[in-house]
Amino acid sequence: MITSLLVPEERVKILRMSIPEIEKATETKIRISGNEVFIEGEGLGLFTAERILKAISRGFEPERAMKLLEEGNELEIIKIPAKDSGLVRIRSRIIGTRGRAKRKIEETTGCMLAIYGKTVSIIGKYPDIEKAKKAVEMLIRGSPHPRVYRFLSKNL
Repeated sequence: MITSLLVPEERVKILRMSIPEIEKATETKIRISGNEVFIEGEGLGLFTAERILKAISRGFEPERAMKLLEEGNELEIIKIPAKDSGLVRIRSRIIGTRGRAKRKIEETTGCMLAIYGKTVSIIGKYPDIEKAKKAVEMLIRGSPHPRVYRFLSKNL
C-alpha cells in the first residue's frame, strides 16, 4: 500500500536525512518528490512511518519523532485558530518567557511539544496528551499562565 503527505519545504531537508532510520524501523520504503513524501509499506509499519514523518513535518526533531515507535505513544496535532496578526501572540503564550510555559507542560505531563506554523503538536501517552492538550487550549483561549500551571499540578 502507498500513502503520501505534503511536507513544508523547510522541513524536507531534515526529513531526507532521517529516511534510512525510519525505513529500517518501520520496514517501509520512503520517497520524496518536491515537498510530497510517498510511503510504501504494510499495516502498522506504514501507519507508524506516516505518523513519524508527520511529526517531523510539524516541527519535531527526528529523534523526538522516533518516540512514536514506542508502544502507547501517540501524536496529536492542534490547529491554532488565529489570523496571522494573532498567531505570533498565541504561539508566544504557548512557548512562554524563555520557554517556561512549554517546558512546564512537557515536564508536568511527560509529553513533548512542537510549535510550528499554525499548529501545536504533542507526542506522548494518551492520558498525558489529553492533559497537555487541555493546557495548550487554555493558553490559546487566553487563560493566565498561573491558572494553567495550577490545572497541570492538580491533574498529575
